[in-house]
Amino acid sequence: MRYEDQQTAARTQVEQRNRKVDLALGLSRGDPVLPKEYKSPHEQGRFAMIGRLESGVSKIQTATVGVEKIKGLLSEMKRFLQEEGYRSFRAQIPVSVINNFLTDRLAHIKMTSETTSFRGHALLNGKTGVKGSVSGKNLRFIRGSARVQTSEQNGYPIAIYQAPRPSILTGSIRLSADEIRRESVIALADDSHEVRYQVRADENPDSLVTNLQRYLVDNSFDISVYCTQDNHLFFRHNQLGSANSFRGMSTHSRLISEVPGRYKDAQPGVDVAGTIGSEQASGEGGFLTGAKGNLHTDGLVVYYDGMIETSGQIVGSVQVEQNGIRVPVDISGSKLEILAIPSIQPEMLAVGVSNRSGFTSLQSIQANTVLECRDALKLIEWSLSYLSYLQEELKYNESNFVDRAVDLLRSTMQSQVAGEEILYLSREKARSMVDELKGMLTPAMTMKVTSWH
Repeated sequence: MRYEDQQTAARTQVEQRNRKVDLALGLSRGDPVLPKEYKSPHEQGRFAMIGRLESGVSKIQTATVGVEKIKGLLSEMKRFLQEEGYRSFRAQIPVSVINNFLTDRLAHIKMTSETTSFRGHALLNGKTGVKGSVSGKNLRFIRGSARVQTSEQNGYPIAIYQAPRPSILTGSIRLSADEIRRESVIALADDSHEVRYQVRADENPDSLVTNLQRYLVDNSFDISVYCTQDNHLFFRHNQLGSANSFRGMSTHSRLISEVPGRYKDAQPGVDVAGTIGSEQASGEGGFLTGAKGNLHTDGLVVYYDGMIETSGQIVGSVQVEQNGIRVPVDISGSKLEILAIPSIQPEMLAVGVSNRSGFTSLQSIQANTVLECRDALKLIEWSLSYLSYLQEELKYNESNFVDRAVDLLRSTMQSQVAGEEILYLSREKARSMVDELKGMLTPAMTMKVTSWH
């Protein structure tokens, strides 16, 4: 009797478990009364939700392919400038050939950003993210997060309380032929590396500035060298802000050092400080970012590199339009997660990256001189780094949507707060969920599930 009871209990448990699996996989064993294909409104909402998540994943995957293609074009530009670009300055390749190559690749990047789409929905030109424009001198729109709210027609005003400044260093004594003859080595260093320039025997003030600048550029040290009106060496970091510190030393003179042979620290740079739309923002260099939790400007980034006359001065405004894809995160559709993919058109890449050639974005690069060639490489490398970061961001969102779909399949979805990341499940957990489902199936059903992957 007990054995029969155990058999009955085991059979009942298996049947209940199989019914749960059927629901999770969208299967139906039927019912004596109801048609086999019947699904309750609750189930219909759940599967519609899975469809929306699948669509979101497909958009992300399509966008990722486009980003990878643009990275490939940028890598071609980088390789061409490194291997062929400098030859043009030794009369081996005409400069026009270099510039035509850059123009051609920029056109391909533009076309890729415009044509990458999923079911007619453009993904990489700002129509699936935050589109922005600015009014005001020295002000540029960078990007916006999924939490940015569309502004009114006049935009969000930008108030600057502290203008950004670069780190600078002034020599301790005036440049003179005697002081230069006394010197043998000028050194500059930052947190990552040190460079040492050997002063030539026939050096004069003009040649020292010119040769020292060339040496720093050749060694990828992002510092500009000048001679002040009162004939002091003057060094300025090419990037704004407090993070770009450096120091200098003259080994046998006071051309830089207060005490010969001792490093002299540069005056620290200053980060921009201000508000966006009267909401708090954090500054890093010239980049001003809306603070987390802001009602309208959370994650909105602008760049300002001008000066101000008074603290709190309104320097312009930023007009933004949120075009992110709305993905529901509960069955009722009342809570949403927004997938915002920024524009990666050439005019939106490398904006705000300081350079001596005056390039305002990737779109404006040229290679008419050695300096322009090097600055073009700088903006290309920055764009490559940014796109790698964007790919990681897209991968994170894709993982979230996949995890949510797995969670829905197991009917364990919990409501989340709108605007927060939808679910923090690891890929290991997602795999364990799928493996658990597979373990509950008959061999025939297992083949169906496996065919999904």
